[in-house]
Amino acid sequence: MKKIIFINLIITSFLSSCSSGVIVTNLTERNKQDVNNVSLLSNQEISEMNGDFVGDIILKENSKLDWNFLKTKLVETAKNNGANHILINNIGYNLKGYGFYLEGKMYYSEKPTILKYENCEVGFVRDRFESVLGSAFAIEVKVEGQKLGELKKDNSLIYEAKSCDEKLNVQINKKELLVTLNGKSKYYKIGKQTAGGSSGGGIQIGIGGLSVVEIEDEQLGRLLYLQNK
Repeated sequence: MKKIIFINLIITSFLSSCSSGVIVTNLTERNKQDVNNVSLLSNQEISEMNGDFVGDIILKENSKLDWNFLKTKLVETAKNNGANHILINNIGYNLKGYGFYLEGKMYYSEKPTILKYENCEVGFVRDRFESVLGSAFAIEVKVEGQKLGELKKDNSLIYEAKSCDEKLNVQINKKELLVTLNGKSKYYKIGKQTAGGSSGGGIQIGIGGLSVVEIEDEQLGRLLYLQNK
């Protein structure tokens, strides 16, 4: 246990030593448009934007990892530069030496891109704040008896529901969890319960030595899932 705590203290110290903030580069010379709304999109959902390239954006944060705070930073930066879309190439917690890291490209388009999803889904991602020992622990996920596979840091798992009103029986390493969709998709972050885990802005449930966190913001959950799709 002392070794695990020591490792985590090293990681925490390293993260704290890295500078945080928003970096904007490669800005194009163009007339800035007034922007009211900004869409955050994954490059896994849309490979090419129909619009004008505005610039590149990177967000690095160590001190405050709340998604609403991070999202506000992104949206304000896009608005200040006349962009109404951010196409995200990389996103995650405990990524590239930062508590939270995101990189993407900003665009302005006269016709906003709105993605509609026909089916609700249940997605699973691995907790990137797990300790070294915890991350080596195997985690298998089943939904309604269907084996989705083994959840690792470099992959995510998804189950497409037949209805957005379903109640689904989820098994995580044979421990059961009832998931009620209530009209929307749900995403979970799962990790081995050790000193290195983190609830990270969600509702945490302990199941058989595992930490299962429901990611409260549906958009964030989908972006994290798509990162390792």
